[in-house]
Amino acid sequence: MKKMLNCFVILVLLFALTISVSAGEMTTLEKISERGKIIVGTAPGYFPFEMIDDNGEVMGFDIDMAEAIASELGVDLEIKSFQWSGVIPALQTGKVDMLIAGMTITPGRALKVTFSDPYFDTGLAMLVNNNVEGITSWEELDNEDSKIGVCLGQTSDFYAESYFQNAEIAKYQGSENLALAVMSGKVDAGIHDEPWVLIAAQKNKDKTYAVTEVHAKQSLGMTLPHNDLEFKVWIDSFLTYYKQRPEYQESYNYWFVDMPWMDE
Repeated sequence: MKKMLNCFVILVLLFALTISVSAGEMTTLEKISERGKIIVGTAPGYFPFEMIDDNGEVMGFDIDMAEAIASELGVDLEIKSFQWSGVIPALQTGKVDMLIAGMTITPGRALKVTFSDPYFDTGLAMLVNNNVEGITSWEELDNEDSKIGVCLGQTSDFYAESYFQNAEIAKYQGSENLALAVMSGKVDAGIHDEPWVLIAAQKNKDKTYAVTEVHAKQSLGMTLPHNDLEFKVWIDSFLTYYKQRPEYQESYNYWFVDMPWMDE
């Protein structure tokens, strides 16, 4: 009984110590406020969500949201760019406060990070090289003579592996490399999110076309430090507010409907 009592006391002391340490840690919102700046990580190349312009600056639909978040918090904005494989590690190691990188919400990723409510719903479509004529469905390319490109570690990678039983799967690091592979004919087609496919086909009409048969409907979420409930509640509240604002519709129309940026 005495040993059990001693163990109980030790557990209580350890718990109290944990509480005191946790109480001394600053929350993400407190860090942002004290710094006077929010640091947002992204992975350029996924147009029109995040792209590099001719001046080397990051622009896109996601960047508009990052700017709106900074404005609402009354702080400056710093955008940090990473390769796709480096975005989650950047968040986990504290290099950024959050990610806005067109990331699909999945149970596996939710074990490592905390997702906001969805901010965009989409699905997978196919970008096809013009030399492969008359394709209207994914099934037509599921044969031993076909080579399908995907982005390594993204939803297209996991889904294509399960969907295509006969075609060869080629994996590329990032959206830009996938687009180049399709345009050059290294692969017959590339699988990516529908908005990206439609815009890639529009930008490269002489080399590609889109098959808009949508597979694997998915939702994109902002990515936050794991188990940071306070920050998640604030971001979700911001999204509810922002999506009702005219600024949201103006941004959506600019990047997905009117698309004047394509002429630039």
